[in-house]
Amino acid sequence: MPSVSPPRPRRFWPRFTLRVLLVFVTLTGIGLGYWTHRARQQRRIVERIEQGGGMVCYERDGPTAPDPRNFAVEWLAKVLSRDYLEGISAVSIHNREAIPNLHHLRGLETLRIIDPNLNDSDLTAIANCRELGVLQIGDTYFFGDNAPKSQISDGSLILIARLPKLEIASLHGTGFTRAGIEALAQSPTLKSLEVGLCEPSVVASDFDTIKGLGRVQSLKAWRGKAGELGFEEIIKW
Repeated sequence: MPSVSPPRPRRFWPRFTLRVLLVFVTLTGIGLGYWTHRARQQRRIVERIEQGGGMVCYERDGPTAPDPRNFAVEWLAKVLSRDYLEGISAVSIHNREAIPNLHHLRGLETLRIIDPNLNDSDLTAIANCRELGVLQIGDTYFFGDNAPKSQISDGSLILIARLPKLEIASLHGTGFTRAGIEALAQSPTLKSLEVGLCEPSVVASDFDTIKGLGRVQSLKAWRGKAGELGFEEIIKW
């Protein structure tokens, strides 16, 4: 009786068909195309900000930047540009025309705007900057009628209160009233707030709602002195 040899164990090798290869190449091309598009878009926005006298801070700038990357990644950043590998963490602008494109900057956490022509309609675009944690409008180093401020009013305060991660806000506008202040009280994240230039009708008790909620740990509100430098403090804690 002839001997029967045991069956050889089957080896399962991955099968790469032409269809699988085409799918892989297509998906890789889409991914690279999107990556390139985002980088070039960011580069255009950065150039526009800088041409208008503003500045940007990349994710790896400043004292809190993470540890250095390896040589290959650093070389790639120099060859292609940093926009291919890093987002923008902070922006300072002096031209309100750059605002509509800011939501395309991935990772934007800090925004400073100093433009005396900034108004409520300009600021609607920052509603899409969902990562903002710090917002400064106007210059905090000057006070009174001659302070660099903006034309934003209560309408912008309503929008600002809806930013989901905003913790620090310094807002210099024109004619903030109790209604706008009540809107700011609805922010679930604000911890530090400065509001100026308020209307003459605004008094310290208008901030009782904000204080009573206990979320804001630091608050300052003021109005300018008519016709002279300096300011009149309404409330500070």
